[in-house]
Amino acid sequence: MSPDPHTLGLFASAFCVALLMTLSGIQKSVLDWKNRRRHCPACGRQLRSGCICRTNR
Repeated sequence: MSPDPHTLGLFASAFCVALLMTLSGIQKSVLDWKNRRRHCPACGRQLRSGCICRTNR
């Protein structure tokens, strides 16, 4: 049983479109390969769960 050429073309084109959209998202820094460290804009400390400097005001 051989697959239909139209179905193979549809799957191949959908895969190529998904790959190009993923690569363009990574290039535009919309998608990241790994999580970046977040820093508090007020005190500059690294944020893990929440910022202490805003609660002490």
